[in-house]
Amino acid sequence: MLSDLGKKVALSSTLEKLIEKDLVKISLTTPLPDQLHMFLDLCVKRDIEYVVLEVSAQALSLHRVDGIEFEAGIFTNFSLEHLEFFKDLQEYFLAKASLVDYIKKHQHMFVNIDDKYGVELKNMYPDCSTFSLENKSANVYGYPHFNRDSMGIHVKIDKQTFFFQAPLLGRFNAYNMIAAVSVLQVLGINLQKMKTSMMSLQRIPGRMEQYALQNGSRCFIDYAHNPSSFEAVLSTLRMMTSDLIVVFGAGGCRDKHKRPLMGAVAQRYGNTIILTSDNPRDEDPEDIVCDIQRGFIQTDSCQIYKELNRTKAIEKAYSISGKQSIIAILGKGPDEYQIVGDLTFPFKERSIIKKFMQEDL
Repeated sequence: MLSDLGKKVALSSTLEKLIEKDLVKISLTTPLPDQLHMFLDLCVKRDIEYVVLEVSAQALSLHRVDGIEFEAGIFTNFSLEHLEFFKDLQEYFLAKASLVDYIKKHQHMFVNIDDKYGVELKNMYPDCSTFSLENKSANVYGYPHFNRDSMGIHVKIDKQTFFFQAPLLGRFNAYNMIAAVSVLQVLGINLQKMKTSMMSLQRIPGRMEQYALQNGSRCFIDYAHNPSSFEAVLSTLRMMTSDLIVVFGAGGCRDKHKRPLMGAVAQRYGNTIILTSDNPRDEDPEDIVCDIQRGFIQTDSCQIYKELNRTKAIEKAYSISGKQSIIAILGKGPDEYQIVGDLTFPFKERSIIKKFMQEDL
């Protein structure tokens, strides 16, 4: 939105590192301190006005952003993740919450109070501002309306109500929209000007990335890889179809606690589940699938298959899909590789899906 409004912007996120439209190759969601400051130095030399930085909890624990002051911040949600790094969920939450200490004015930290951990964060830092889709007393309150391929949202802020539209799907994106509006407003961006930039938003690669297929079905590729993101994506897709086919696995040598929970969420929403391999790393893919299966219950409402070859799993999903089906391929999103042991192999889900796409798309 800032770029669309004519600002000079840089981005450092899980997906990519950009200075305006130039891609910068740096690993990790939040770069190591020396790399991060080199990135910021390039931004200064390029007269960049705004840097949007995704700050991971690990980065905060390891002091990667020490010395940096933020004009504004956003806390969207919190769920089970990264227990291969943190000793428990509370330690993980406290690490994430410490971002507030880096914000120049706590009033410019916007917290989602529909999330129970957001409420806890607000109690820890009472000066933080809030946003919500459920609580009208929040500093920024939104009421969304969902369509097939877009959404509209009424946003109440500073006792005024504005209507925004965006080519985005899902309740989670409604939260993202009002969070973005909240921050841009305190940065001095005119709310009316935001309307145009919101309508021209591009969908983020690997996040609810949609494809129309030859047999009339639709496929969504998404990066969802924990219970909360499964819930957000699959609850959205469930409302759009009577036949939801879910293809997923779980990353090896990462938090094992979330695997059965991901399985439970997938079974709750899916008509068919195809368990497959993700990035197994040094773990046996069979063991990873067994961990996921522990979250399943006995039911006739969901068929479950196992196909550890991810290419064949995607092909099977298409073969059993029909005109009304939606295929959700979760876990890898924008990634174009698969990690097995110490080796990284090229793997492009889009290339597999492309074989089944409508010819005119």
